Order: sequence, then C-alpha cells, then structure tokens
Amino acid sequence: MDHTPGLEVRLANNSFGRGLGIFVSQPVEKGEVILSLPSTLMLGGEADRTLLVHTDGSLKYYDSLPALIARERRKPSTEMRRLYMTTLPSVCPANLATRSTTDLALVETSPLHSPKVATLRKEMEELHTMMPYLSKKERKWAHCITMSRAFDNSALEPFVDLINFHRKPSCRQSVRTIGPSGEIGKDIWAHEIIATHDLAAGDEITLSYVDPPCRTLILTLFGFEADAPDAAFRLNLGGPLDGAPGREEWLRKQGCDSSPRIDLWMANNTISHSRLRLSMRCIRLRLYTKLEAEWAFRANHLEHPWEEDAIPMPQGSIAPASKLRAVLEKDSMLAARVGKGCADVHSKVELTQQRDLLYGSVIDPASADLVSADLRHAVANETAALHQCASMLEAVHIALESRLGRGMVPSPP
Repeated sequence: MDHTPGLEVRLANNSFGRGLGIFVSQPVEKGEVILSLPSTLMLGGEADRTLLVHTDGSLKYYDSLPALIARERRKPSTEMRRLYMTTLPSVCPANLATRSTTDLALVETSPLHSPKVATLRKEMEELHTMMPYLSKKERKWAHCITMSRAFDNSALEPFVDLINFHRKPSCRQSVRTIGPSGEIGKDIWAHEIIATHDLAAGDEITLSYVDPPCRTLILTLFGFEADAPDAAFRLNLGGPLDGAPGREEWLRKQGCDSSPRIDLWMANNTISHSRLRLSMRCIRLRLYTKLEAEWAFRANHLEHPWEEDAIPMPQGSIAPASKLRAVLEKDSMLAARVGKGCADVHSKVELTQQRDLLYGSVIDPASADLVSADLRHAVANETAALHQCASMLEAVHIALESRLGRGMVPSPP
C-alpha cells in the first residue's frame, strides 16, 4: 500500500460517536494522493470467486463478497486475512442487514431505497444456497459487514475502511488500473484517496460514503445517524458557461462542487425558505452568466426571497434591464424544475401504506417487531421534506411568473 508519509490512526470525535480515524501528521496539498491500495490486498473481486453448484448440477462462478467474508472468518486463507478479520466488529451496526422485517417493510415503501431491500433479500437467499451450514447470525453478520464497510459493495479494504464519513469530506475517491495480473480480464487496480483541498497536520481524512448523502440512506447502509440532509438528489442542469476556462475553479471558490445537488433540511418539521435557497445557490450560479452572477452578488439576490416584488439594486450597477430579467426567468425555471423533481420522487411513495406503517395501524402493537424509532423518523422526515419542497417551489414559480408578467423587474438607476 502506497501512501503519503505521516499518517496516523487514533480516536476521532464526530457526530455519530467516538471511533478510530485516519489523520495526516504533516501538510498535504490539494490533489495529492494520500492512500493507494492495490486490489491484490483487498478481500473480494475476481481473485476470490466462489464456485456455486446449482440444483440442476450446473456450475457457475459467483462473485459473492458475503460468502468470502463468512468463509474467511471461519477459516482465514492467509495470516494477513486472519489479522484483518480480527479488526472487524463482532457486533455489526444497525443497517438493513440486521434490521427487523418491519423496518425492511418500511424502507420498501420508499422508491429511493426499496431497491436496496430487494438486493439484500436476493443476496441473503443466494448466500443460504451457497453456504447452508452457516447460522442465521453468521449470514446477517457477513451481509452487514459487506453493506457497511465494502468499497462499492464489492471489496473490503484493510486500513482504508477506517476512514470516517463526512458530508463535506476532505478527500475524494478514484480508481486506477496499475498493471496486468497475468490473467485475461484481471487487471490489478488501485483505490486511491485524494485530497480535495489542502490539509494541515492533524486534519482527519474523511470521505462521503454515498452521493448524495441523506440521513435515511446513511442509516440504512451504514447503521449510524449522521449530520446529513433529510433528503437529497442531484439535478443535471447545465449552465451557459459550463466548460468555459476557469468556470469550475470559480464555482469551487464559491463553495460549489462540479455536480451540484439539492439538500433538504428539516427543522421543527419544516423546511425554511432561506435553507432551501441556500441549497439551490450553486445551481443558480451555474445557470447565470458572468454579468448576471456579478449583479446577483452585488444586489444580495441569492439571499433575498425570490418572489418579493422588489429587489434592491446596488448603486452603480450598469447591468441592462434585460439581463436582470433573465436572472428572474432562470430562477423561475429552476424553481419549476427542482419542485418537479421533489414532486416526482414524492409522488412515487405509496402514501397510505407509508402512513399506516409510520403510525403503526398495520402493526400488531403487542409484537416486539416494530418499526425502529430512528428509521421511522428518518423516512418520515425524508417524505415530508420532498412534499414541502414541491409545494414551496410551486408557489415560488407561480409568484415569479406573475411578477415577470407584470414586468416588475428593477431597472438600473
């Protein structure tokens, strides 16, 4: 394993408790590769294929990371793997693999997360077929470890899997082919951890485990509560200057990444207009031309309520009225697009079924197999956030269209 000199493992304080983390002990520059782990040191992939015998007698190679983990835990194939297995938690976090059937039923009501449940059920059945001698507890543990620690759900990575989550991570991930293995289709590749900005000595290496992160997704996959939005999604919406020299660097200086997302945060069961505007700030900047963005900053337009009749004009503005009107037209279009995105996701949810599950009307109160409070809260907030987003932005769009129709766009002094 290649790495930048000066890495240390120690306790880290974060929003979901205390645990080990990886820190740099000397400065690291943006873009520098901090860690590079070759696939030959991982558990999983082509080198660890399992032979599956079907009931009809046919043979098939089946790539199953849970099967590999369960087998290595019982009888490690190498000393390195024996040592690595001792670093894995004996009690797995409360992700989907260890949740109750009622918890799984609740997650299945969400179109955003139901595919994970279907995949988990299929993989559990396959593992039982492949290794029927495993206990139910062993099978759950193997699936839980795969879901919570595997890179891209396909390989376990010693040492790298100590990197903690952060919704604004200090590093990003990359995969690079580093050489042939001598067998066709089995090139050796490396998982690289790269600094997204300059790091000072003592800074922690962090990653965003999923993109975009939200509380329900992190809870179901990794089993912990995180400082993350109640709902989030990407919006593919190109701007007039995409690809222009210096454009991406300028956006990064404004705190915007290359693929902006919509983050929905609930506070007291409500999304605030100001928080929603903040979430859409980067997409608005991407849509504006240079002149429009300059005016928006000088007029404090990005922080100002969209639908109000007057936007204070900065002194000395030389932007023509047509450009200022274009800003409002783009705001209106964006409100419609994002609102529709929230509505489309929300409309797929079977509201009656979800409401019944959330409030227990289809669950026997005497049963111990009830929906967990943390998951109930996360799914309810996600659904409410999407619903409020759709309603709020529909109202914003209508107000902006009305305003544009009245011609109430400020003119330059």
